[in-house]
Amino acid sequence: MAVSSDDFEGLANLVGYLENYGIDINDWDMNKFRSALDFYLNHSFDLSKLLTFVRFYVRSAESALS
Repeated sequence: MAVSSDDFEGLANLVGYLENYGIDINDWDMNKFRSALDFYLNHSFDLSKLLTFVRFYVRSAESALS
């Protein structure tokens, strides 16, 4: 996943959908977000996009626990 193709706003919409329908995302590969997270943490800090990912990550953790 290249940084130029990330869409964390779309990720926010996806998280809402996942939460509404209780979809299991336990098996999803979080490494695909590594380059975008690196970019928003170290090169062009954007707290909004980071918090969007945190919401997605929390949903993934909840899915793994259930």
